[in-house]
Amino acid sequence: MDSRADRRFVVDKDIECQIDGRVERAFLYDLSISGCMIEISKGQFEVGNALVLKLTHFIEAYGQVVWQIGENAGVRFEEQLPDVLVEKLGFQPITTPFEDILPRDRFGRLLPSLPAYQERPNLGL
Repeated sequence: MDSRADRRFVVDKDIECQIDGRVERAFLYDLSISGCMIEISKGQFEVGNALVLKLTHFIEAYGQVVWQIGENAGVRFEEQLPDVLVEKLGFQPITTPFEDILPRDRFGRLLPSLPAYQERPNLGL
């Protein structure tokens, strides 16, 4: 049973992370209003480290490492993020059945249906 208080969204995005004054590249696995899970390939962080995550060009999240296993870490944010931001950054799978998705051209216009398959005559080539 998952004991998390807040809904998490899969993000799978490379972000910038600042730890102890140095800037690292991090991979953001998932995100909630109160925290996230990241991976830093160099793994140079430990529980208790303060960090700053650059989620977008304009939005930074300040937090603290609350757990670490290898190169992965859980981060708790100092202040909760807006729900709208978390949902926007998160992966939202398409809920429309594949059969209901109609093919469109690059301008959004519906493409005409193809004629039914017909056996072509053998030309003996």
